[in-house]
Amino acid sequence: MKSTKKILSVLILSGALLGLVACSSNDKKESATDSNTVTQESSKEASISKGSDFPKFDAKDIVSEEAVKSDIFKDSKVTVVNVWGTYCTGCIEEMPYLGELNNEYKDKGVQFLGIVGDAKGNEVDAVKIIKSTKVNYKNVAPDDTLQNQLINNIDAIPVTILVDKDGKVIDEFIVGSRTKDEYKKIIDQALEQVK
Repeated sequence: MKSTKKILSVLILSGALLGLVACSSNDKKESATDSNTVTQESSKEASISKGSDFPKFDAKDIVSEEAVKSDIFKDSKVTVVNVWGTYCTGCIEEMPYLGELNNEYKDKGVQFLGIVGDAKGNEVDAVKIIKSTKVNYKNVAPDDTLQNQLINNIDAIPVTILVDKDGKVIDEFIVGSRTKDEYKKIIDQALEQVK
């Protein structure tokens, strides 16, 4: 009986810890509109992987409402694209680190871009989170292209994607939150790859 309770306690604790690392995006997918639903066949064609082109997009910054297009990538050697959601604790907890790294790596040719996966209908919450975490990089609501070719193909967030100045994905997706030091290593490796 005691060993059963111990096993159950370990399973519950493991599940709670996993929830801190990555959040399921089922809530997001259930709230997607029919016009943003992708068939399984087109989803396969739209997948993004190492060496592929990041989807061309035309979105708006959630806070400033300024246009943000996929040509943003040409402004830096590496763009750290972080897909997050307003319901995801792990996403929100890592945002201050990302803001600090944005400041630290600006002069090294690195910029950050947030994509709020569940922005539609949650704009007010997203703005509050952005302001409370004091991130100073652009955060966009996905346009139809980002929704169909990126967001609809993600099962858990946060997801971080490194993109070069030509709009090519540098490495595989990073799923789950990371520490500031882990992100530094990832960014430094990406900078080495784009030299």
